[in-house]
Amino acid sequence: MESGGGRKAVFITLLLALFLLTVRAAAADVVINEFLANGAVEPGSEWVELYNNGTAAVDITGWNITDGESNSNFTFPAFILEPGSFVLAVRDSAQFNATFNDSLFFNSSVTVFEYKTDAPGLQLANGGDQLFLFANDVAGTLQDSIAFGAQSEGVSQGRFPDGVDLATVSFTRPTPSNRNDNVPPLINTSPTPIENTTVTGTLTLAANITDNLYLINTALVEINGINNT
Repeated sequence: MESGGGRKAVFITLLLALFLLTVRAAAADVVINEFLANGAVEPGSEWVELYNNGTAAVDITGWNITDGESNSNFTFPAFILEPGSFVLAVRDSAQFNATFNDSLFFNSSVTVFEYKTDAPGLQLANGGDQLFLFANDVAGTLQDSIAFGAQSEGVSQGRFPDGVDLATVSFTRPTPSNRNDNVPPLINTSPTPIENTTVTGTLTLAANITDNLYLINTALVEINGINNT
């Protein structure tokens, strides 16, 4: 007959196994979501964005990203990545802020870590390279990896929609710290002029501009060189 102590030990073991499986499942939702390999200033403009595509917070303390080269292993300090949230690892904070600290696209609440001192060898090759994300566990589990070809200056690559396990796409307007947007705004105009029609007086054109992710700054809408709101 199994003793009460034995049943308790088995129960605790099962709970521990279930907990570990839950933690691993949640960790699998953290991905390399977007990166910039070829910036205006090399390699200072480079950065990598992680995204938690799951429903549970993930402790990424001790996780590391690398391109496999010497001295290229950046280890994240203590940090909890909440579900639906981003975290950034940037080569040079000053250069990153000078380039991307734009209130229209940059989410200042997102945590940014600099890696040029801890991982000086982490320099993404413009002609093509690879990125690896490893968990902080005994096995050093490979959480995610991306291989990429030649990169155009100022064009990032990433997942669209965020977190989806599909081939990466290019973003001519990078969005570090924010949702990836690969769909141009939809513009519906009214009225539609009749060809060769002469209009006298005041002509009012109404334009409904919408975007699936971002608010449109109407002050930036330009018609024939004139800003319109």
